[in-house]
Amino acid sequence: MTAFTLSLPYPPSTNRLWRYVNGRAIKSEEYRIWQKEAAQWLMVQFRAWRRIDGPYCMSVEAERPDRRRRDLSNLIKATEDCLVDCGVISDDSLAERIIMEWSAKEPAKPGLLNIVIRPYSPASPAAVKVAA
Repeated sequence: MTAFTLSLPYPPSTNRLWRYVNGRAIKSEEYRIWQKEAAQWLMVQFRAWRRIDGPYCMSVEAERPDRRRRDLSNLIKATEDCLVDCGVISDDSLAERIIMEWSAKEPAKPGLLNIVIRPYSPASPAAVKVAA
């Protein structure tokens, strides 16, 4: 199986995914709106591909929507959950390697995530672990 290249709209920060109402956690309106939009994007891009059922590697290049300071790591949870919900990957717990970086492009609304995802292979040069 080869690598898949996908684009998703810029997700809400992990800090904005959930709201607490009467002691219960519910998805925020912002998160629900993003999930619908991201699912539509994936349906267009993912029609002929097969789901990755086992371990996978993923690289994400995030295009900033503006010049505000942001935590890159706050973008991964909504992204992985979307990939599971839409059937791109079977389970986000199967991630063996995730590489994330900010794009060198100038910030521009609305922001974008460019994703390359492929099955994990320990023999692959891209799967070599960083020496500690």
